[in-house]
This record gives sequence, structure tokens and C-alpha cells, in this order.
Amino acid sequence: MARIILASLSGLSSDRTVLDTAIAAARIEGGHVLALRARIDVVDAVAAASVGFPRPGLNISDSIARIREEERLRARHAREAYDEAHRRHGIGKASPVTLAWEETASLSDTLLAQARYHDLTVMGRDQELSVERIRTVLLASGRPLLVAPPKPPSLLGKTVAIAWKEGAEAARAVTAAEPLLAEVERLFILTAPDRGATQDSSAGPAARLAGYLTGKGFRTEIRLTEPGGGPHAIRNLAYECDADLLIMGAYAHSRMREMLLGGMTEAMLADCAIPVFLFH
Repeated sequence: MARIILASLSGLSSDRTVLDTAIAAARIEGGHVLALRARIDVVDAVAAASVGFPRPGLNISDSIARIREEERLRARHAREAYDEAHRRHGIGKASPVTLAWEETASLSDTLLAQARYHDLTVMGRDQELSVERIRTVLLASGRPLLVAPPKPPSLLGKTVAIAWKEGAEAARAVTAAEPLLAEVERLFILTAPDRGATQDSSAGPAARLAGYLTGKGFRTEIRLTEPGGGPHAIRNLAYECDADLLIMGAYAHSRMREMLLGGMTEAMLADCAIPVFLFH
């Protein structure tokens, strides 16, 4: 069944890699990509800010003009990235992937609403924007999220790594990501032993997942990090495996604990050189 994928465009530097990642995911089984440029209505946003956070001497007209110009430039950048991706990937009537454009303007969170009606949402990391927008889609959409890497991926779904820590979030992520495994050639199960745990005790859950995936026709390899390697250990192990996709459950611990003390989800949201498939 064709996948329906939402590519969130910010009008910033991540748009090209978001589109390339979304199209690469859609190519695996054939699917449709909607490139969405969801912007805040400038007049409504400034008016709401002036009422909620009044500032003496604030010139609303100047604020509207400045924000409107910034939004105009971002909209143009997003559309240019979309048109260029359409040409670069040769998307046409005979292509297994279709690509469409939509731009909305609203004071409400259009992206979150749209994400709930797509199989997968693809987002990028932009230093100019808060990572909270990614967390919101991840936690509130009820759908999986694919975080695009800093550079466009050359492949997706050929060498895949699963970050496995026995729990509901990781199990849901594996199930949701299964369509992306249709063309997998090497499938790694990565496990980070807890501090003080033995390698043998930590390998047990990974072996059970391997047995489950073997029953579905996949061939797997299990790799373990050094005990107590920290939130970056799995990411670095995925690099060592030359994985082009990392699958993992998100926020197995509470979100507040991860944000305060550090955790794997927050580490992946901050930085990863390959696409990261997340599901809460």
C-alpha cells in the first residue's frame, strides 16, 4: 500500500534534505509526498502578541511589515526547494512517487493537524527554530516522525539499525517502521547495556527481537555498545554499521527527565548524521 508522507518545509536551510528524505522514503514502496509550508498568519500573530505581551512603544505596523517580509522570503525559499526537488528527482506521471505543494497561513498549528492524517512526517533541524516544534509533532500527532539529517541521504532503507531497549515505545517504532524495511539488505539490532549489566543479560532482549524479525523473513545482526556508553553510544554504533536509517522508540523515560538529565531521544533530536525514525 502506498505511503502518504508529509514533508514539513520551514523556508530555511533544511528544506532540501527534508524533501530528499521524504522522497527517498516514498520510493521504497511508492507513495505520495505532500510538501507543506505551514506559516503563522502575520497579522493575527502580531495582534495576539501585542495583547498578550504589551510593550510600550511597540509599533505594530512596523512589526507586521518586518515579519511579513521574513515570511515572504521563507515562502519563496521553500517553493524554490520544492521546484528544484521536483526536477532533480524526475518526478512525473511515470514516477512511483508523486509530489504536491501546499501552503497554509493560520494562527493554529496546521502542521500538527496535518501530521495526524499522514503515515509519516518528515522534519528537519533548523537552528533558527525551536526544537519544541519537533517534540510537539512527535508526542502529539500519534504518528511516526522521520528527522532528516543535515545532508541529503544518498540511500534510505538498505542498511538499517534498530535501537532496541525493551519497552512499548521501541516496539511501536519497529512496527510502524516496517514498510521502510521492504528493501533492507542489512538489518542491525543495537543495544546499549545498562551500567553494571552483563553483555549476556543485555543481549537477551535483542535476541528476542531478532527471533521475531527472523520469523518475518528478515536477517538480523546484533551489536552491543560498551556498558554505560551514554546517549550517543547507539548513534555512534549506527555510524560504525554504515546505517542509512536509525529506528528507535522516543521518550521511554519521561520527557522532562530526558530534557534535564539528557537522554537518547534528546540526543537524536539535537544531532545525527543519518535519518532517525522516531515513534512515541
